[in-house]
Amino acid sequence: MERETWLLWLLADSQLPTGGFVASAGLEAAMQARLIRENASETDSDSFIGFIRGSTYNQARFALPFCSRAHEETMHLISRVQSD
Repeated sequence: MERETWLLWLLADSQLPTGGFVASAGLEAAMQARLIRENASETDSDSFIGFIRGSTYNQARFALPFCSRAHEETMHLISRVQSD
């Protein structure tokens, strides 16, 4: 399979709740595509540590608005219960 085709499949897979992105957030696929080097130092952008940092950052940015809204609603409900 050509590299470009493989990368397109990686991008398509990340949009579906199936495949390698379900459990590893794309780590296995990135390793197979050689986008992450096993022996890279921590400061290299293509290291495992760099992947985990980037993945954590992306997940946090995605989840933060939902968590913030849930917190606001919970605090609003608590204040209503306490005022009754």
